Amino acid sequence: MLEEKLVSAASTVSEKPAASTKSSLGSERPAKLDDLDVLANDSAPDKPADDPKPVSILGLFQFATKLDIFLSLAGTAFSCAAGAVTPIMIIVLSGMLSVVLKYETQKSQGNLEEANQYLDERSRHFCLLFFILGI
Repeated sequence: MLEEKLVSAASTVSEKPAASTKSSLGSERPAKLDDLDVLANDSAPDKPADDPKPVSILGLFQFATKLDIFLSLAGTAFSCAAGAVTPIMIIVLSGMLSVVLKYETQKSQGNLEEANQYLDERSRHFCLLFFILGI
């Protein structure tokens, strides 16, 4: 069908004396591109216009291998874990700030030795939590 259109277009173009213009380089080109609209109406009436049908979630994975499913599940789990790290980090940081606040309160009351011991114990705990969250 496309070949027939090309052949008919070639014969139509060769039969019509097309007006031409000279470009700045001296070569001739067609004045109107409307003479070459052979492929503009390239609709195939014999093909029905099929709209894509909706697919269920399980239908998306009908051709997936076990590796594809594993990678999809692993990616989902890791992205959930990455999204949960920020709120957990805020909670851990607020705990660390409360330790520092209590340290300053005890230090201002004159309990310097007890304040240093409290800060040492609790800050090690929060450093460990930050390390675990970083992994």
